[in-house]
Amino acid sequence: MNVFVLNTGSSSVKFQIINTDLDLFEKDADEMVAKGLIERIGQKDAIFTFEAVGSAPVKGTEPILDHREAILKIKDWVESKDTKIKGVSGWKDINAIGHRLVHGA
Repeated sequence: MNVFVLNTGSSSVKFQIINTDLDLFEKDADEMVAKGLIERIGQKDAIFTFEAVGSAPVKGTEPILDHREAILKIKDWVESKDTKIKGVSGWKDINAIGHRLVHGA
């Protein structure tokens, strides 16, 4: 099972893709197969870094004006034929999505 885990901030998006199942979970042996970060969302010089385990990071700077554009940038990377994510060739291979929420006072 591949889980896309998302953590959004006011001007950033972080993510990981985790390969897990009940056995791996119970052994605390989940496997992170990809991760990424987009910072400075809303700016003309947003910074992104995406990395599939075992591959060189993909880094760049471009205008990413809102969180929707950031998620689409991540989606395009995950679906790219050049991205080599173990067990993931596109969104069809993502079985669940988790989102980190923080509630403040």
